[in-house]
Amino acid sequence: MLYAYGINFFLLLRFKEYIDWQKLWPLMVGALSGIRLGIYFLKNYEDVMTKKIVGIVVVVFASGIS
Repeated sequence: MLYAYGINFFLLLRFKEYIDWQKLWPLMVGALSGIRLGIYFLKNYEDVMTKKIVGIVVVVFASGIS
């Protein structure tokens, strides 16, 4: 994991002039809120219910229904 962080940091420094920060901020905000929501579900719900929710989400995205 530390190796991956190192590589990503190096790539960020190398390609930072190509990053459109105005478009990146909404993605970062959404990712942070999604991570918090995911951790909450993993900590507070049963294993079976979590597997059902993940299965439903995967099927919906794979089928193109949105």
